[in-house]
Amino acid sequence: MTDLESIRASYDLDRWVLAGHSAGPNLALAYAMYRPDTVEGIVGIAGGNFMNDRDWHRAYDDGPAAGGDETGDLHFDSDPEVLTQLNREWKAFIKSPDVFRRLADLTMPVSLLGRAWTSARTGRCGNLRNCCRTGVTGRSLPQATIHG
Repeated sequence: MTDLESIRASYDLDRWVLAGHSAGPNLALAYAMYRPDTVEGIVGIAGGNFMNDRDWHRAYDDGPAAGGDETGDLHFDSDPEVLTQLNREWKAFIKSPDVFRRLADLTMPVSLLGRAWTSARTGRCGNLRNCCRTGVTGRSLPQATIHG
């Protein structure tokens, strides 16, 4: 949160709109709980589903092996120390007893954007709207508009 706050302060912004993809909307929502007075709104693309369940990652990684979508030649190098610290801090945050109450108390507009997709390989359909409506954020963030 302090990194985001440093960015906002360095641009001398009183209020801003945060946007993110994948885990980015989660970080934007967490920041909005940290500094709600500075967040005008949030736009999330294919994300924004708060969870304390790491099993989704195993399913995500196993997807291509089970006939899921190809990721092409995409490879992202990351700093293991930074990821370890981020994961440790996220786990502490998501386990705080009031996290979902604070999420529900947010008043700024939130738009979560997605799209329906069909895997070219398997022909299976998915829809972000269904995922978000039944996920924790869909239930806990009543002012969210979910497009997809």
